[in-house]
Amino acid sequence: MLSVGQKILHLRKEMRLTQAELAKKVNVKPVTVSKWETDTSKPKGESLISLSHLFNVPIDVLVNHVSPIKRLREQVSIPYFSEIEAAAGPGILCDNEESDLYTVDKSFISNHKNTIAIKINGDSMSPLFTDESIIFIDKDQKSVKDGNVYVFIHDDMLRMKILENTPFGYKLKSYNHCYPVEDVNINSSSIIIIGRVVAQIQKY
Repeated sequence: MLSVGQKILHLRKEMRLTQAELAKKVNVKPVTVSKWETDTSKPKGESLISLSHLFNVPIDVLVNHVSPIKRLREQVSIPYFSEIEAAAGPGILCDNEESDLYTVDKSFISNHKNTIAIKINGDSMSPLFTDESIIFIDKDQKSVKDGNVYVFIHDDMLRMKILENTPFGYKLKSYNHCYPVEDVNINSSSIIIIGRVVAQIQKY
């Protein structure tokens, strides 16, 4: 029977994380992870919830040595570009391509093999998409279908808008009606479709 600390150690190594990497993911100091793994202390509060989500195990596994390690539903890891922000507003320059992994329920994302996650910045897509929400982009869906939301590079700026086809390019629309519709002529302006937005996790 494993102690709580031994279970955390086992789960961390199973995910191939260092103590520092685990600490960063659950927003604690590395020394805290070390104390957990040596059974000097136990995770509590938000740390406990974060570990439960990250390791995909029930909370009781991480507080009770009697509870065996058991999995919740099947999880998948999505590349999360935490330093890249798609603009739900005037535009944010995309210049950092380092990624972490964001673990979600497999049923949440249908095309997990070619989906990425980034954060949005701005309020032009509210109330449906709020500032600092994490969005998931299916990179296989690059063909624009009117009325869907896409992330794209517009003249070197990473943006997120509702797109509609026009004879000369696209209409760029926002859910926030304070932002005007933009008409983009692809003969004079560059648009590269990254993919369609298929899911989000909002910040409350």
